[in-house]
Formats: sequence, structure tokens, C-alpha cells
Amino acid sequence: MFVLVRPMTSEHWWVQQQATRAPSGAWWCEANFGTAKEGTLDDYLVVAVATRMPVFFRSLSQTMLKQNSSVKQLPPMPCSDVYVVRGR
Repeated sequence: MFVLVRPMTSEHWWVQQQATRAPSGAWWCEANFGTAKEGTLDDYLVVAVATRMPVFFRSLSQTMLKQNSSVKQLPPMPCSDVYVVRGR
């Protein structure tokens, strides 16, 4: 599973690190929202994208989702709801 973050002022989704999953099924990942100098007041969209699925989708996700890269649209894979994270 990957988390994607998109500033509301951009068309690009930024791929964060792959999520870590606990035996209980809970998961987490660290995500970046701007830098120390830029983006701290911005609002962001956040979505989780499932990558554990049949081989066809897994190979598709490996070509589309790479940490620290960006994509213009969400991949055709199961996704969570899109959440808004408000800047300070």
C-alpha cells in the first residue's frame, strides 16, 4: 500500500513511502506535506492505494508508483476515500 499526497494547488500526486503493516492489519507510513520553507500553510489531499492484489495489478502498480515520484492521476487500483489535511 502506498499513500499519495497532493497539494490542493497542484495537479500532481506525490508518492510517499510504502506503508508498513502490523499483524493486526493496521498500517502506517510517514508522509511529507511540503518542506520546512514551503507548503506548511497549504491544504492537501491524501489517499491510500492498495498494491496487494492479482499479478496484473501488482505489475501495473510497480510501474506507476515509485516513492518520491509523482503521477497526474490516481492509478486504476483500489483506493481509500480521499481525505483533506488542512494547513496550519
